[in-house]
Amino acid sequence: MKFLLDENVPNMYKDKLLKNGLRDIRRINDFGKGISDIEVLKIAVKEERTIITIDTDFHEFKRENHFGIISLSGKLSNPMEKMFKALKQIEKDERFRQKNLDNIFIRVTNNEFVVGRKVKSKYKEVKCKYKEN
Repeated sequence: MKFLLDENVPNMYKDKLLKNGLRDIRRINDFGKGISDIEVLKIAVKEERTIITIDTDFHEFKRENHFGIISLSGKLSNPMEKMFKALKQIEKDERFRQKNLDNIFIRVTNNEFVVGRKVKSKYKEVKCKYKEN
């Protein structure tokens, strides 16, 4: 999986991704400062990357074609752990039945995560509680 970290995502998130074995990670700052959200989306689509952001503005793109958008609440305790927990549950959940995050929007909060995706040209969201290991 390839990720693009939005400019508001701290560097320590990249370090945690690397520690979890993910290697193809870029930061939007690699492309310049102050890039608009639509340009971030275009870069991510061109490079087939999943966006990780803390910016709620990306919610407006959840119905667009993309390679995944993960929106982390700015108030998360252990944000990367919550994100990985959500990703593992999504991977195993029969409701989603896909091995990648194409056109999936994930909103991660402390108590739950919401998975949105297109189903037969309609957009649907499913709220999920974190499962204990």
